[in-house]
Amino acid sequence: MLLLRTTAVLASSLARATAFVDYGLVYPASFDVGIASTLEGDADYTKQSITLSPSSPFLTLDYGTELAGFPFFDIASLSAPTQIEVKYSEQYNALADAQSDGPWTFVNGLANTFRMETFILTSTGRTESFFIQGGQRWETVRLLTNTTVTFSAIGMNASSAHIPAADLPAKFSTSNDLFNGIWNLGGVVAQTSQSDKGLGLANYTMSFMTKIVRGGTGWTVASGILPDGASFVLTSDYPTDNTFVNTNRTLLPPNTLIFNFGWCAVNEEQWYNISTTLTASGYNVTLDGKPIAFVPVAEAAYYAASQRLTSGSPTGGTFGFGPFQDEAAYVKDVLVTAANGTTLYQNNMTSEDVLIEYNVASLAKSVCMDGAKRDRLVWIGEFYHTTRIILASTRRIDYILGTIAFEFERQLSDGPFAGFVPIDPQLGSRPENKDAFMNQYGGLIDYQDLFLCAIGNSFRSTSDIANLSPYWTNIRALAKARLA
Repeated sequence: MLLLRTTAVLASSLARATAFVDYGLVYPASFDVGIASTLEGDADYTKQSITLSPSSPFLTLDYGTELAGFPFFDIASLSAPTQIEVKYSEQYNALADAQSDGPWTFVNGLANTFRMETFILTSTGRTESFFIQGGQRWETVRLLTNTTVTFSAIGMNASSAHIPAADLPAKFSTSNDLFNGIWNLGGVVAQTSQSDKGLGLANYTMSFMTKIVRGGTGWTVASGILPDGASFVLTSDYPTDNTFVNTNRTLLPPNTLIFNFGWCAVNEEQWYNISTTLTASGYNVTLDGKPIAFVPVAEAAYYAASQRLTSGSPTGGTFGFGPFQDEAAYVKDVLVTAANGTTLYQNNMTSEDVLIEYNVASLAKSVCMDGAKRDRLVWIGEFYHTTRIILASTRRIDYILGTIAFEFERQLSDGPFAGFVPIDPQLGSRPENKDAFMNQYGGLIDYQDLFLCAIGNSFRSTSDIANLSPYWTNIRALAKARLA
């Protein structure tokens, strides 16, 4: 069975990629404790003890620059079991929003969909976030309970390099401090956007077993390859001893299937069989064989037809699983059947192959992404300028070569897009499944040109014949396809 937490991606991931490369612990540059968050931290952070109490419930942390990694908290003391709400953001102003600068549901894969999460602290020692947070400078910690907690250290277990601009192997210097600052910012931030290696269905019924660990469970149907389709969240009865203080009971009432309300109690730590049947008029949802909701497709039909990244139909498309913010649930025994009873898909969700199938496998190559906070996609258009930044700052040629290999492994050998590489493959995908993502080859044709230019820039800067020559056949095939 697969344990899902706090995410709304097409297929949720496990806690960490097995190929996670540890770049060490990074600590904030400054902080402030008070009754609200503040832009100006008045104290340098030196891993001194920090205490939150009802009279000073807010902690604002400024890391000074872009950072990606697993947030952690070292607890020195607690007056009683304590709940804290933590927000992350690239820009300070977003911290005032309920969801900070999230959620970000556009193909996040192994990263957290949400930019806010809640922790229950019950003992001293280290507490670490379950999912990675990609791309933030700011962090706030808000005390939710009438207790006192003292932190001996707070920071990020970095998932990417964080070398200061002055220590990068390639540098740029002019008499203009503004230009120098812009250049240095690019060299530092680019490090966080790099990661180390570490069929159509319609009018179907999708059923699965689920057990709520905390808060609720969730799933999607009639979705595109990207997570944009009909979504459902089933909430639990919110037992007092296992529910966060800041649970949004207005948005997510207890014992509720979102789109419907107040039908029965849903207990945590109990297995339920949920079934969703897609029909021309709507979605029929049952729990343990009992009808609990019918959702008309009128609104879904409008969005499916009007938005670019959907399946195009309210009753056709793939499916996936993932609870809402601060929720956790198990999923197993997934079964998809056609209207005539034919089995289309069946998976008990207990094999390691599930990670490959749902595009959350560990990375086989070191790659360059679009950005630290953004989607977990290897955009070949952005690779053009990322390559130039790397060559002029970190000189991490392994990221460039890894991205080139990652793309050419997925190059098409036949069909209308023969020779093309995918413009935005997902981090956790595998080359053997490339035919399922044909939508990644036909759009933004100029990105194919930018990819070729990126390879050219790399060669011009490094003269690295040995590492590029294995891809000469691939490069020629792509160039030929663009000249055709």
